[in-house]
Amino acid sequence: MTQQPPKPKLTFSDTGFSLSDGLTSNGRWSVDGLNGLDWEYSEDLGKTWIPGLGDFFVVKGDGPKDIWVRTLDQSGNASEIVKVSCTLDTMAPSPLQLQLAQEANLQRLSVDRLEPQARWEYRFDERDDWLEGAGSQLWLLGNGATRIITRQIDAAGNASATTVIDLSQAGGNDWVEFSANPMAPTSLAQMPASAEVLILHGNVREGDVDYVRIDIPANKSLASFKLVHYRSEDKIAFFALQRGQVFDAGYDKSRMMVYGHLGPADMPVQGSVPVFKLGQNIATSLSAAQRASDAVVLWVQQTGLLSTDYAFELLFDHNRSEGMAKFWKDDNLALKGVEVSSGGLKTTSTENGEFSLVGITRQSGKSSFVLDAKKAINITHASDAGIGLADVLAALKIYLGKTTNSLHPASIIAADFNGSGTVDLSDVLQLLKFYLGKSVIEGYGPAWVFMDNKDHEKIAKDNSKPSAITHDGSSAPLELIGVLRGDVDGSWAA
Repeated sequence: MTQQPPKPKLTFSDTGFSLSDGLTSNGRWSVDGLNGLDWEYSEDLGKTWIPGLGDFFVVKGDGPKDIWVRTLDQSGNASEIVKVSCTLDTMAPSPLQLQLAQEANLQRLSVDRLEPQARWEYRFDERDDWLEGAGSQLWLLGNGATRIITRQIDAAGNASATTVIDLSQAGGNDWVEFSANPMAPTSLAQMPASAEVLILHGNVREGDVDYVRIDIPANKSLASFKLVHYRSEDKIAFFALQRGQVFDAGYDKSRMMVYGHLGPADMPVQGSVPVFKLGQNIATSLSAAQRASDAVVLWVQQTGLLSTDYAFELLFDHNRSEGMAKFWKDDNLALKGVEVSSGGLKTTSTENGEFSLVGITRQSGKSSFVLDAKKAINITHASDAGIGLADVLAALKIYLGKTTNSLHPASIIAADFNGSGTVDLSDVLQLLKFYLGKSVIEGYGPAWVFMDNKDHEKIAKDNSKPSAITHDGSSAPLELIGVLRGDVDGSWAA
């Protein structure tokens, strides 16, 4: 009997926002594990084979790709075929369309023409790092930055051409020289409740200091406070934050929430004064109470004669995640007693499935809240979980691939009786044993699985395990659906 040579390993670079969606802007495929064997690849499901050279090849032409690779020994025997699919997208998205307007004495930069699943970035000049935008707006106040450079990055990771807008074009009350009076700082008391990201930008030098009062809106907290732009021959400036409506701490550091030197990444360290470099999140030095809604005054100064342009990025959390938990099969069947938690905070859904978690914050460097949801289960008999012979047969069909397009994705998740992310023969056999009242292997059995309603179709399609629940902190309520493992046909009733 002829022995097949070992099969190769075929990989590509999954680029873009998700590293597991099979979407890439890079057509290079790597072939490993050759062990000196020849190899060939096919782009047309094996109809034609192309001899491979080296350890990679490049696929051209945008669109879905089914790539097959196999090794060949000296006798011409072929290995098992390795098959990988992806979608190649090398086309850059369109440039963003920007609109600059005045609202509540602030500049509001609105971003349009953002592709689905794309993100946008901005910076103040070509020497700055790109900063990720949040939502579709950016709010600005000050007179230090004269322009904003933007671009969008599509789902595959392609970058658009840049769009530049002149921040000084609007004029009026939104182009502001910050107050030099600590007892009468420039006030942002009327900041719109919808504002998520605020840019404070100014210019300081010896004798010209800036004081700005920031009223953190109700039900929000200061999630991030970063120096994102610094232009000066003098690599050290000074800043401080004080709680209150005025800055009356003077030089008394004990009355400041945080203080220190500011500057670029290569700024020198002087004495024992804390150092906060470009891009560092100063908000991590504050307690939760200090970041909560209230008035805060920022003081920025330069002790040298050289002019210093600066920009701070402030990111506000909505500090709240609200929503409803319900059974996947019936929109009217609310789930009571679902424990929703984030960090050390937790709440339980009410009789009508509603929940509200207040005081949560985003993880450092993340753009979303991470939530966990679980529900206790007390099952004595299979029927208590809505499990019958019909569920066993449905799980068997799913395992054998004999399903119809009308099959609900939640049924596939329910058929995964051990939550491994894949429906296999063990799931079917253990589900049958549970239905018959026999003991099952540890790890198998009924359990509630919760996910964002918008994610369950992709989870079922990808044969993946439900991941952590995330919420972008917007005012839109989160809709959690509950799936009971084993109840494939959704016949469970509360």
